[in-house]
Amino acid sequence: MAATILIVEDEHAVARGIQYALQQEGYEVAVARSGEEGLDIATKQAPDLVVLDVRLPGMDGFEVLRRLRAAGAKMPVLVLTARDDEVDKVIGLELGADDYLTKPFGLRELMSRIKGSSAAPTATCPMRSADASSATATCSSTSSGGASSAARAGSA
Repeated sequence: MAATILIVEDEHAVARGIQYALQQEGYEVAVARSGEEGLDIATKQAPDLVVLDVRLPGMDGFEVLRRLRAAGAKMPVLVLTARDDEVDKVIGLELGADDYLTKPFGLRELMSRIKGSSAAPTATCPMRSADASSATATCSSTSSGGASSAARAGSA
């Protein structure tokens, strides 16, 4: 069974790009367009990892994160935001984020952070008919126990 990642992002193009990249790596992906919807999905479905934007309509990402952690949710959370002030990064990390990535970002960096996150889910690799050797190279997303993800976020 493929690991599930929840994307909580109101910008359609950003959410779609992340969703596509994750699906190509073999992950199951759920998408929420608001903080309330993201919190609802995260608490009911318990995804393996949450990619969470800060600026959302209604409830912002910091409040979603606070409520998830208050409810005892342990899944890794990677925060995405256009805010690059140190204070915003510190707030996110202190609320329980496992990593923090500022926009604009590259999909390779995002995928690397997801794969390196603590308790990162393992993707199942879909069969690719065109090139089996490249499928093997891109489908090895088993966690190596990335304890340094929070440290990397602080230096971004």
